[in-house]
Amino acid sequence: MPTLQEALKKAINEWTEPEDLQQEKHMTKSELIFNYIRDHEGCTPKGVIDAMFKQSIKPITTDTMIRQFLKVGMVSKDDVCNELFVKTDKYVPVQAFAKAQGTKLNSDKKKKGVIIKRRKDPEPISLSPLPEIFKEPKKEWHPDDVLNGLSVIQARRLYDTLLAIFTGKQI
Repeated sequence: MPTLQEALKKAINEWTEPEDLQQEKHMTKSELIFNYIRDHEGCTPKGVIDAMFKQSIKPITTDTMIRQFLKVGMVSKDDVCNELFVKTDKYVPVQAFAKAQGTKLNSDKKKKGVIIKRRKDPEPISLSPLPEIFKEPKKEWHPDDVLNGLSVIQARRLYDTLLAIFTGKQI
C-alpha cells in the first residue's frame, strides 16, 4: 500500500497533466503510427510519413512500421487510391498480433552463407623482349624540330640563354 505522500504526489501529477499527455508519454513509435492511421482513415503512406516526421519519427521507421502493419494484417491498403485503413480498433504490438493471427512477420527464407574460395595464384609469365618489328624506330633529332615550334620571343630567350652558356657572359 502506497504511503500518503506518494498517493498525494500521484494525485497532484494526474490532476495537473491532461489525460492526453499521460497517454502519449507511454506510447511507442509503432503505437503512435498506428493511432495516426486509425484516427485519419484513408490517409496515404506519404501523409503518415510526413505527419510522423513532424513528431520526430524518421521516415524510414514510419515506412517500415507501415509495411509491417500491412504484412501482418493490422492495416489494409487500397491499391487504387493508396489509402490505409485499420482492421482493429485498438493497438496490439505487431509481434503479438502476428502470433494471434497465425501470420509470420519474418520470412522463412534461410539466409545462405557466402562461401569464398581462394584462387590459386597465377603462374608468373616470363616477359621476353619485343621483336625488332614492334619497336618504335628512333627519330633522329634535328634543331629545326625545336625551332619551328617556338615563337619569336621564346626563340630570343633561347638564343640569349645559349649565348650565356657558351660564352660565359651573363645576360
